[in-house]
Amino acid sequence: MSHYRRLRATITRGGLSSRSEESLDIVRAVGFMAHLSGNPILQTAMGDSDAAVRVAAVVAWRDVLASAKCRADSNHASPTVTPA
Repeated sequence: MSHYRRLRATITRGGLSSRSEESLDIVRAVGFMAHLSGNPILQTAMGDSDAAVRVAAVVAWRDVLASAKCRADSNHASPTVTPA
C-alpha cells in the first residue's frame, strides 16, 4: 500500500478528529511532498471538524497545485540551446 493510501485511510477512518495536531502533521506532510496523489487526502482534510486542519489542507492544496503547474511548465519549456 502506498504512503498516500495509508495516510488517506488514517484520515478517513476518523480516528484523528480528536487529535488535531496529528491531523495537521499529516496535512503538512502531504503539502511538503507536493504531489497530486495527495489530493484525496487534502480533500478529506478539508472536511475536518477543526478549522486549523481545514486551513492547512487548503494551503497545502494550493502548494501542490503550484508545484504541479511548475513541473508542467518545465516539461513544456523550450530546450536551452548553448552556442557551440
